[in-house]
Amino acid sequence: MVKKAGTSAGGSKSNGGGGVKKDPKNPKNAYFHYAASRREELKEMGIKASLINKKMGKEWREMEDEDKKPYIDMAKEDQQRYEREVEASDD
Repeated sequence: MVKKAGTSAGGSKSNGGGGVKKDPKNPKNAYFHYAASRREELKEMGIKASLINKKMGKEWREMEDEDKKPYIDMAKEDQQRYEREVEASDD
């Protein structure tokens, strides 16, 4: 593993006071929000784990923009959360 200067192996930065400050969790894109909401439903339908991602990808590609909008909105909110956390961690 390559270690960046000023970070621990876990990607965290020392805050100088002995504690470790975690980097903000990266934002999810719209597809990942969709996949997180759909995965459990597909598991319950008995679809093999190896086919779940393939099925979700196909569904996403065929989905109308209007149907993607809730997930796009979630991704925008997550991006804003990430930016706030990055800004706060720089303090």
